[in-house]
Amino acid sequence: MCGFYLMKKYTFAAWAFIFTLVLLFVISVFGLTISVLKGM
Repeated sequence: MCGFYLMKKYTFAAWAFIFTLVLLFVISVFGLTISVLKGM
């Protein structure tokens, strides 16, 4: 039971980490697109 709970907890942490990385990537791409459009 305890091992399963730990695994669930770590899986949630991994998903949160991946979600944060994807969010940062999307925000950076969005910012780059806006700067390129402003440059044009």
